[in-house]
Amino acid sequence: MALSGNRPSAAAWSELIEPGADVRHNTQFRCAATKLSPCGVIWDAVVVAPLERALAALDVLGLPTDGHPVLADYTKQELAVLIPQGSGGALAGLPGTRVLTRGAWLLTPGGRRNCEAATWLSRGEQYVDARALGEALLATDARRAAQSQAGFRAAMGTTKAQQGTCGDTL
Repeated sequence: MALSGNRPSAAAWSELIEPGADVRHNTQFRCAATKLSPCGVIWDAVVVAPLERALAALDVLGLPTDGHPVLADYTKQELAVLIPQGSGGALAGLPGTRVLTRGAWLLTPGGRRNCEAATWLSRGEQYVDARALGEALLATDARRAAQSQAGFRAAMGTTKAQQGTCGDTL
């Protein structure tokens, strides 16, 4: 079960784009139940922006929405995915990601209470494979670029056949 408070399990990660009612309630009352957790001791974390992109990549991976430690920061629209310690090098240079390792700290919920800046979407001990996450992010980016290009063409009323080449005469 996705542990984002008092809401049922999600069928897909992308359904977790908005915080649950309990998170909104806790934020209203200034949720102070957070703590800083050290990265690079047992696990590293990959912070991915924007949140929608990160959730789409988890959908591409086909991970269940429970069993993998995943945190949302709804205030920054970022997702933190816990990965095996020392495996973040697989994501080096990937746009929109930061790897938090030894010496870095991650804001996590203190106990079972979530708030907008630190919400467990899923808890568990099964860390996400960093290399697979990187590949899923690249696949997500490629799919979104293709959709954007297709949308642009549709908006402009052109198709590939209508575009012509630079040598065409008018």
